[in-house]
Amino acid sequence: MVFYLIFLLCLFLPSRARALAIVAGIIVLNKASQLVGGDLSFYNNSIMYEFLFGIMIAILHQRNITSRVPTYASAIGIILSLLTISHYGEVTHSPWKQGIPCAVIVFSFLAQEKLFRHAGLFNRLADWSYSTYLCHVIVICYVAILKVAFDMSGTLTLALAVSLIVVVSSLSFYLVERPILTYAKKVTRPVKAHQPLSSAP
Repeated sequence: MVFYLIFLLCLFLPSRARALAIVAGIIVLNKASQLVGGDLSFYNNSIMYEFLFGIMIAILHQRNITSRVPTYASAIGIILSLLTISHYGEVTHSPWKQGIPCAVIVFSFLAQEKLFRHAGLFNRLADWSYSTYLCHVIVICYVAILKVAFDMSGTLTLALAVSLIVVVSSLSFYLVERPILTYAKKVTRPVKAHQPLSSAP
């Protein structure tokens, strides 16, 4: 994907310039896709800006700005964001109607990370997050098919999708991701130099 190519190219830039370069690259890609169309039409979707919000949150977290947010401020941010999302109803991936509110929710939970450090469930969800990222679209597509086939309600569809995503993510982590990481660590582990044999008396 062109999106990941931008990330790759930005890795060769000085660290201070990477974030700005990624932001500029995604904005240019979004605007160019409107003119070119074709295979690039996906990047015309405003969902692209949600990736930028994620990058901004990561930068704020790295600079320990999230840790300065009091609990009450996070609670207010989450409540207002949920009300905003509920008010606008249908999800259109608008940066203003859903993007920023969702970013505020993620930022607010991240700011209160200290409250969840010893919660085993949240630690497991964090471990599974990359697997979740990879599988959630596939699971949602299949659940959407089931929704139409069995005329399922929206609530049941959501519950089934979330449950299956959690199950598939955990299986993917334990059966695929973790074994690969373990093997990779063994392969890339530096080999210790052999100690010289002591000379015989």
